[in-house]
Amino acid sequence: MTPMLARLRPAGPIILSALAVVAVIMLLVARLGPSESPVDVNLERLAREDFAAIEAALAEVRAGIGPGGAGDIRLMRELSVFHSTDPDLHGRLQRWLAWKPDSAFVQLALGLRLRHIGRAYRGARVVSRTAPEALALFKEKASEAAIHFRAAAALDPGNPLPAIFLADLPSGVAPDEATFAELIEGPARLSETVFDLALYKAHPKWGGSMEEVAWLLAELETRIPENPALARLRGFDDFIIADQLLHNDYHNEALAYSESALRKGENSWYVHTQARALLALKRPEEALAVADDWLARWPEWPFLHEDRIAALADLNRHQEVIAEVDRLLRHDPLDVSMLSLKARHLMRLDRYDEALASIRKAAIYGRYDSRVHLTEAQILHRLGDLPAARTAALEAVRLRPDSTYHFSWLLVIVTAMYDCEESMQTAERFVQLCAEIGDCKADYLDSVTQYMAELPDRPYCRNRLDRSESHSTEATVG
Repeated sequence: MTPMLARLRPAGPIILSALAVVAVIMLLVARLGPSESPVDVNLERLAREDFAAIEAALAEVRAGIGPGGAGDIRLMRELSVFHSTDPDLHGRLQRWLAWKPDSAFVQLALGLRLRHIGRAYRGARVVSRTAPEALALFKEKASEAAIHFRAAAALDPGNPLPAIFLADLPSGVAPDEATFAELIEGPARLSETVFDLALYKAHPKWGGSMEEVAWLLAELETRIPENPALARLRGFDDFIIADQLLHNDYHNEALAYSESALRKGENSWYVHTQARALLALKRPEEALAVADDWLARWPEWPFLHEDRIAALADLNRHQEVIAEVDRLLRHDPLDVSMLSLKARHLMRLDRYDEALASIRKAAIYGRYDSRVHLTEAQILHRLGDLPAARTAALEAVRLRPDSTYHFSWLLVIVTAMYDCEESMQTAERFVQLCAEIGDCKADYLDSVTQYMAELPDRPYCRNRLDRSESHSTEATVG
């Protein structure tokens, strides 16, 4: 091992955040070969409320889950249609439940929808940068989801997925349920999904170690040698190295390791890392080709769509970015990240009214996401509605008081409003925050410092000072 790689391999106990597991499950749902997307097929069935067809399709896939849980990823892929914020989905699921109250599948669907809504509130930030209100809503929805997952487990005790979904919930929500570590030890729950998730949580960035990865791969070879998961996971150690190299800006090396992982087995994680490395190397045409190739096989896999969107954006193909986002919103119409992305690209096309509508829709579930409010502030600033822009920027700052970027935009807005006192207060807070966290660019910090020095001499500040002195004089004379 080279010294560079040695620095990238921390060891430690397995610790996996609930959010990380949610991301992993979204990665797992699209690992099969070329076929029509189950999401598209099931979306049409749901629109028709053809619950009999949905039950039959799920039952057929469920029958393929054999000893050791082989085939459960296929069922997870079919169920991915319920990872949706579609407002109409709740009513349809309730009608399905009324039609077949003893269905384990509808209980799984109800649980997955609730968990996904909780995740929409929660967002994709680390806990330290997530609003407490968002975390509370996330856990509230997860607790409701746990009720349905337990009901599914009781109705279909041979299905490993309810136990896996329960283990995925945030810490403390389902305290009596098995952890992934316990699931991997139990032969009754020895499934390809459990191994996938256990390997991912052994990633050093989640507190695991390469030693744990090696142990899990050895266990996989021993326990389920005939399972298709084995071929997909043989390159997992190379994938982890690639992921860490990419995080540390060793882009060429990351690309080499991701390609090495792909030579050992076709896995969507490896492809995602390959595309990210190509994007980091400013090779968007190649990244786009990689994403398009794999999306032909895994059309519903969200991270490949994100890679495709990033490549299109780097190529300044913003109309195509919006079209791609709209395709994803067909399945998940209130997805915060996609609506926010759409708003930003609409801004680049000077379509500000449409951008504002998109970001305000994002605020339905992203009400505690500072980035949503900041994007709204930027759009309103462009539209010239400065009071509303200030209100949105203040909410962004309230949610992320440690963000110099948020404060810099608030400063831009209050300066445009010719508010002398608030401009000075915001600039002072910006400089103070720069000193506290040390992440401000020197040239920008210097410009703000110079702005503060010049502010008292600006006409609107002089006029305010003159008025203040005049009032003071009048009060003294009186």
